[in-house]
Amino acid sequence: MACWASIYPVDVVKSIVQALPPDAPLAERRMLAVAKGLYRRSGWRPFVNGFSACMVRAFVCNAVTFAGFELALSQMDALGFVEPPAD
Repeated sequence: MACWASIYPVDVVKSIVQALPPDAPLAERRMLAVAKGLYRRSGWRPFVNGFSACMVRAFVCNAVTFAGFELALSQMDALGFVEPPAD
């Protein structure tokens, strides 16, 4: 989750660029131009808006993925598909 925290502001800008109409001028679609405009209009807050919800979702997603992996591994082990690790 720490990696996601470092890239979250870039993801916000990417989402804004993706939401622009296809016929928007190239100068308006550049990531740096969008970031500067967003900061100029609203300050730093839009770059972290929704971060808490994103982290909660990431925690739940990772927990479910981990549990699913462990369950699948135990089922494969019970069926003999997984060899025990060598000591």
